[in-house]
Amino acid sequence: MLGTKVFDMENDYLTSVQVITHGINEVDMSAYNVIVGNDASKKFVVAFRSSFNPWCTCGSACQVNFFTDFDGVSPFVCHTTPKTSLIDIQGQGWRDASVATVSGFPLCPIYFNGNWVIRACTENAGAPPVCQPDLGYHGPGDVEIQVCGQPLSTGNVASFDLTKADPNVAAYIFASPYFSPVYSSLLGSIFCPVPVLLTVILPTDATGKISLPNMVPGGGGPFSFYVQAVTISGSLPYGVEVSNCLRLDLLP
Repeated sequence: MLGTKVFDMENDYLTSVQVITHGINEVDMSAYNVIVGNDASKKFVVAFRSSFNPWCTCGSACQVNFFTDFDGVSPFVCHTTPKTSLIDIQGQGWRDASVATVSGFPLCPIYFNGNWVIRACTENAGAPPVCQPDLGYHGPGDVEIQVCGQPLSTGNVASFDLTKADPNVAAYIFASPYFSPVYSSLLGSIFCPVPVLLTVILPTDATGKISLPNMVPGGGGPFSFYVQAVTISGSLPYGVEVSNCLRLDLLP
């Protein structure tokens, strides 16, 4: 089973890629800012459909012109590495091309052979996420906020996460370009984004969390923003929990 789709050139940009056989095809995807994450333990899949190929049909075999590394040697031996190349077969979905069949007949080696010749180059693949500075001022309560992902430069994004709050309660997220820590008698805590210029109210889920993946855009800097959250809590004297204060460093 394939995971979440992060980019679809045909649907998102109404365009396709022109390629040729027996040559090197390069497609620069940097303009599309395709984000697949920074977790080195996770893999991503690049899939494509051959919309038009006059030199290849199922009847005449697709050993070379179907973008594979098959060199034509030993054509009756399957040279497709298991669990490497997938093929989307109508009525079946995605199948391992090394063992895929149609009407009981195996595609490899007669109708398909070799491995897909497609490589995906990524920037900072496997690099640890960058977390925005935590300035402290935490409590009362245990609720925490974090903004982690790519450095907040133009075209980059990071994720906002709130954890350790009460389940299914309102969370008030305050933001400001000003940093003036002051004690609030209403909160029983030090509040740092003063004066507040932006307030967002969101509900926590059944586990007391809020997750906004890749929803914090970068760019517009150099500039810093300060963020702190307050969540409703019936178990504390002031009726609220106050998170730590973050500084979001926006880059050019």
